Amino acid sequence: MKLQHLILGILLALSFLAGPQVQAYAVEPVQIDPSRQDFVVGPGKVDLVLRPGESRVIEVMVSNRTGEGRYFEIKFNDFIGSNDLTSPVILTAEKGVNTMKDFLSVPERSFFLKNGQRSRIPVTISIPSGAEPGGRYVSILISTLTPLDKSSVAAGTKGGVPLITQTGTLVFITVPGEVKIEGKLSDFYTRNRQWIFSSAKNTVFDLVYENTGKIHLNPYGLVVVKNIFGQEIRRIELPSWFAMPNALRLREVKLVSDPKKDNVFMFGRYTAEAKIFRGYGDQFDTKSLAFWVIPWPLLLLALLIIFLLVWSFRSIKRYIATHYRRIDPPAGGGGTVPSSGPGGTNLPPLN
Repeated sequence: MKLQHLILGILLALSFLAGPQVQAYAVEPVQIDPSRQDFVVGPGKVDLVLRPGESRVIEVMVSNRTGEGRYFEIKFNDFIGSNDLTSPVILTAEKGVNTMKDFLSVPERSFFLKNGQRSRIPVTISIPSGAEPGGRYVSILISTLTPLDKSSVAAGTKGGVPLITQTGTLVFITVPGEVKIEGKLSDFYTRNRQWIFSSAKNTVFDLVYENTGKIHLNPYGLVVVKNIFGQEIRRIELPSWFAMPNALRLREVKLVSDPKKDNVFMFGRYTAEAKIFRGYGDQFDTKSLAFWVIPWPLLLLALLIIFLLVWSFRSIKRYIATHYRRIDPPAGGGGTVPSSGPGGTNLPPLN
């Protein structure tokens, strides 16, 4: 892979040194944002249904917003699914029975765009006549050579090499026929499996979809959040996302999508239920969980107030006990004299 990047970098550098060439594709102006220094490739995903021996032309748009003229290179790579939840797809150089990278073509593999220009690239996709039913997956990658920063060169930085930046379009091709279609929602949990959150905006759910079939699926659904009284406080619609065959796919769901616009207050115990349609037929799966939202600053403030109230009550009680004591009569003084009986008189004894 490093050798391929080195060769591509050399070719792009030679093209750059060769100077302006005849445009390989028609160009059109595109609105640019000075704050962005990038290039854009679209669409990001294309779904096709093609029969054996059938061809289709799709259009890929490349917009240059890097702030300077750039040469771009086109290449094709197959991709597969992954059981690594952090990487939904993996580019592969291996040629299997479902490889497609050799069945795509473009008029020219390289082209030049000035800053603020866009080209529309026609890509021809042809399905082999003997293709078996199932899924075929190929990426159309657009790469460009990012030169060294001029300030770094002027400062005498050594050992730096130009960077190759690439992005592209994922093409999902279905060859119709008898094929295993199977998938389900395998897990639903909160981020890092924690069950207490300090605020609604920090609450994130993770859905894991497992595709055990031979073709990609596009599951979709919703997550409903209810409070302790069973009242619905949130209904989050989930547009379809792709899940590769024989692979896992993670879908992140934020309870609050835009904290700046949606500053919802939550406190207490809540439940969340995910209802995910499998992407074929009307079958769906449901899973639920419980979690707590406890705003720690508010809780600490409440504890401080309770502490001050208890301390004040005890202080007042101690003050009253100290300054308002009960006064008892002195011991052995001021007692009553018992009488000698009815009508009798107590007299001192005679000596």
